[in-house]
Amino acid sequence: MIKSLNNYICIAGLFIYSLPTVNAQEYKEFEFSKEPEFEISESQKMLDEALLTYKYSTEYIVNEEAEQQFTFVYSVKLVNSDKAIERNNKIYLTIGEGSNYHFQKARVISPSGKITELKKEDVKVGVYDDEGEEQKYYYYALEGLEKGSIIERATYRQNNSYYYGSLIYLQSDVVAFNQEFELLCPPHLEFSVVPVNNAPEAVRDTSIEEKNRWTVTLDSADKILDQPYLYPNTVKQGVLFKLDRNNATNRGDITTYANVNENVYTSVFPELSKKAQKRIDQIAKNIKLDKVESKNEKILLIENHLKNEFKIANLSMSDLTDVEKIYETKTMNNLGSCIMHAALLKKAGISNIEVVLTTDRTELPFHPEYEAYLFLRNYLLYIPEVDMYIAPTETFSRGKYIPANWSHNYGLHIKSMDVGQIKAYVGKVKFIEALPYTANTDTMNIEVDFSKDLSQPKVNIEKKMMGYSAQFIQPIIHLLDESAIEELTGSLKNMVHEDIKDEKTELKNVEKNDYGAKPLVISIETNNHPFVSKAGEDLLFKIGDLIGEQMELYQEESRRYDVNSENQRLYMRTIRFNVPKGYSVKNLDELKMSFKYGEGDDYDLYFVSTVEKDGDAYVLNCKEYYASISYPSERFDEYKEVINAAADFNKLVVVMTKE
Repeated sequence: MIKSLNNYICIAGLFIYSLPTVNAQEYKEFEFSKEPEFEISESQKMLDEALLTYKYSTEYIVNEEAEQQFTFVYSVKLVNSDKAIERNNKIYLTIGEGSNYHFQKARVISPSGKITELKKEDVKVGVYDDEGEEQKYYYYALEGLEKGSIIERATYRQNNSYYYGSLIYLQSDVVAFNQEFELLCPPHLEFSVVPVNNAPEAVRDTSIEEKNRWTVTLDSADKILDQPYLYPNTVKQGVLFKLDRNNATNRGDITTYANVNENVYTSVFPELSKKAQKRIDQIAKNIKLDKVESKNEKILLIENHLKNEFKIANLSMSDLTDVEKIYETKTMNNLGSCIMHAALLKKAGISNIEVVLTTDRTELPFHPEYEAYLFLRNYLLYIPEVDMYIAPTETFSRGKYIPANWSHNYGLHIKSMDVGQIKAYVGKVKFIEALPYTANTDTMNIEVDFSKDLSQPKVNIEKKMMGYSAQFIQPIIHLLDESAIEELTGSLKNMVHEDIKDEKTELKNVEKNDYGAKPLVISIETNNHPFVSKAGEDLLFKIGDLIGEQMELYQEESRRYDVNSENQRLYMRTIRFNVPKGYSVKNLDELKMSFKYGEGDDYDLYFVSTVEKDGDAYVLNCKEYYASISYPSERFDEYKEVINAAADFNKLVVVMTKE
């Protein structure tokens, strides 16, 4: 969550003084059973690894001094294979300054019944490198684990109460049984508890009066399979919970977006002092903002200047949101970057800007109906005049190319409105559309000339990458030194083929303002390559190798999940080659491929290659695109066919026969 949101709404103190205190803590004195007994079914004994029992209990405690949240987690795991033993031979601990754990218990029960309880003296210390600094970590080493062992764990930790939305998963990459989520709180508090991804509904326990209690029970949960094009968190079963009502103060709708709309919007659009506005005016003058007519160009000019000349620091200091301080130090934090972008956009005459908060959908999809602040994680600005989102907090994002995983997702859109003499702030959850496949392109134009050398024809390759296709390369090239650029150039050449030698490789559009405005261009010229070999007097032209190695998608087990990718994308390849005199080509039909899927003629999965004669040369055109982010699992075979078509194209060889 955005750090500053913690200051937007504070309900601490609403519960403390108006009611009798509640001090009971359900699991504070928990101890393992002296004679453990675990029921393990025959089917469970066949599993490599299984979570036999899992309990997650969180309790809100109110007393005269503070509001606190205590969380108890208990698990029993069966390890029944070498792989499972390797996965579970360490238990990592939180120890030392800042630890909020009352206890972290663990023990191992061997198949013979021997109990090994881990104690303080069993804690081991490891060291890892954190950006040049040695950092310690602590763990239990579960030595002597054997197949059939049980690992039993229990932890109990204390935190300041957080009421505004949490998510607990009840599914992982291990088969699980007998799982329970439990929420406990004082009787005057009402929580909203909802299931995620078809988890069971919450049940409210009405048998106790001294506190409120909700439970979610899951008898079994399949493990999340390791399948391609899957983001596991998007399919895991789980539980969302948030505070909804305080009956002591007769206040409802406590966790709603209406409570934060004004604070979020005005934090990005604060009223600037005269001195601060002068700083904004000076920046606008320096970058000659008034000389640019197109609003799209103004947006890109502002973003390029702020992200090239200012540093974004992951800190919450007040100076990093102060326009005057930012101007002096050239340093801002995420909120400070939003403030600077918003002020300059306003200076550019761009109005009706909406502040948007969303998530990374691959980690936590934004729930369109359940209002909770854990979804308010990432800042965007939406500019209706040009129908564009920008991401002020992301250094290597430019223009419409916001982080792809923030799109194809919902987000809270907040705008200001004048209602009579009053300024109102209205928030609405809306869908953030992904960019179309035509915005993210990888285009190759290739010419192969056999006129001077039959076995080593001259090959010219021009590869253009636009948008997300270039996002991991183009924004950083201007920051690299000469040796790093040389290494990167070699890597880009290897994307075509690692055995290309004596090549002349050139990169274009690598200046700091080119990403999002111009395609990254890679040009390769070579006469020393592996694309042609001889078979007697015949020539074997490995035309498929020219487009670079392609991914192959094979999955023997049935597809369980929908297919999801980061972004839509388009690949265009044109290969022009001449046939040497005295040679003929007999297998051109093998170059013709067609895989098209969609509704009618509206294809969203497409791979088509054609070949035509043009004078003394042949021209092969290949078009491949994915015009959706997500495809239902029933269409996995279609998706796989299109992916594998490119891999099959890799294997194509044109046979030139001596006449």
